[in-house]
Amino acid sequence: MGFNHDLSTNVAEKAITVDAVLKNIDKLNSCKKTCPLIHEVSLASLFEHDIMECSMTVFDFTDYREFLRAYYEEQKKKYPFFSYRYFARLADIGGQSYLQMIMSGKRNLSAKTVQKFIKAIKLKKKDAQYFETLVLFNQTKKEDERELYLDRLLCLKPAKKISQLQQDRYLYFTNKNLVILREMVSLPHFEEDPEWISRSLNGAITPKEVVRIIELLIKLDLIKRNDEGKLVLSSGSVKTPQDVESLEAYQYYRSIFNDAKEAILTVPFDKREVDSLTIPISDKHIPKIKEIIQTSLEEIVKLVNSEKEPFDDVYQINTIFYPVTKTGKKEGV
Repeated sequence: MGFNHDLSTNVAEKAITVDAVLKNIDKLNSCKKTCPLIHEVSLASLFEHDIMECSMTVFDFTDYREFLRAYYEEQKKKYPFFSYRYFARLADIGGQSYLQMIMSGKRNLSAKTVQKFIKAIKLKKKDAQYFETLVLFNQTKKEDERELYLDRLLCLKPAKKISQLQQDRYLYFTNKNLVILREMVSLPHFEEDPEWISRSLNGAITPKEVVRIIELLIKLDLIKRNDEGKLVLSSGSVKTPQDVESLEAYQYYRSIFNDAKEAILTVPFDKREVDSLTIPISDKHIPKIKEIIQTSLEEIVKLVNSEKEPFDDVYQINTIFYPVTKTGKKEGV
């Protein structure tokens, strides 16, 4: 019994729905039990030359579900017949409802299913390793494992081809110690002594690292020497560049929030303020709440900038606003 391997082209040209093709495949495969001459037909073999490699890069994603959704949308635009059912059969994972549960976060991927997606999407070796690690990173509930997978993701991610100056600026916004040391320069009792700076930071960086950081900050024009040769802040505010990517930002924030956890135990009550608020809100209020948070931080900056008294220490202020439930919204509610 012959089978037209060019059927995929006909499907596109004649607008035959892929669901109809899938039903025919099921019929053929069910006939295999009674007719040994019929070879099993798979969707992957049927449409093999239409299954395109993913044009986007998995390295741009920090959530494998977002990557799968983006891949689906990309293929859907290229090939109208590319449905959830098609994708599910292509990856050999069962029905479309199972795929949708995976993409919505209701089901996790097993190691076996990960390999099926890698094969279906045709990920290359390093891309596949990143995807595998990303799944582990997203699905683990253990903080120590998450940190391990984060480090692995950063190692697998290709370095961008950027200038040395861009790399140095990038480093500034992903390394808390560079930010802290820059602000220390504004303290009236600041000493340009690597040993003193290292002790002031509780040994978080070595004296040798202090020297390198000062050199880098001068190179980036974030600090400079005045006429007397003393280090001072350069004029102008420092803003986070748009190209600081999610993984690196996660690494930075992980570091400062770990410090915050320690501060709750080690910093005296009169030197810190810790508040928490858990409330139900409407989605329409999210932009306003974010605006209020931003405004409050700007007010603090204005207060500090208008300060005439000498500074005493460098402080860290962290704000984080995020949902703790995923109940979904009922229609008409």
